[in-house]
Parts: sequence; C-alpha cells; structure tokens
Amino acid sequence: MATTALLSIDNTRTFEEKSLNELYVQEGEQAAEMTYKIMDIVRKYNGLLYNVFEVHPQGHLSLASNYINKKIYSDLTAEEVNSRTDGNN
Repeated sequence: MATTALLSIDNTRTFEEKSLNELYVQEGEQAAEMTYKIMDIVRKYNGLLYNVFEVHPQGHLSLASNYINKKIYSDLTAEEVNSRTDGNN
C-alpha cells in the first residue's frame, strides 16, 4: 500500500495575510487556501503532512534589519543583498 505525503515549504501566515504587514506575497491567501484544501484531501486518506519552516539566524543577509537605514520587514533589492558586506552594513 502506497502512502501519500504532502510537503509544504514555509507556508506561514506572514506570507498569507496582508494585514500583518510583514512578508505578504501577492495572492498569498489564495495559495494558502488551495494548500489547506489539499491538506484536507491528504488527511482524508490518512496521508502524511509535513510543513517545513525556514528560520534565519540573527545577522542573516536576508533580514532588512541587518542593513543600514533599513526598517524591519522592509524590502531588499537584489543589488543590496549582493553588495552587502560586514564592513558596509
């Protein structure tokens, strides 16, 4: 008998809810809604559910708060990330 599993990567409210004013992704609510529907189907057939959360350590280059003159949760450009050094940030 085969086992069904669903692997969800970084499916968190910060991406799904614009009102949180954090890391909202356009149409995140719709993506989350579909994920939850698929989860219900997997549960119905006693499948396995895995949700992996990405965690960044303090000082990680993807966190805006680690850049000079950037507020927490503000956007970063690819140029800012690529040019970041410990000396200039």
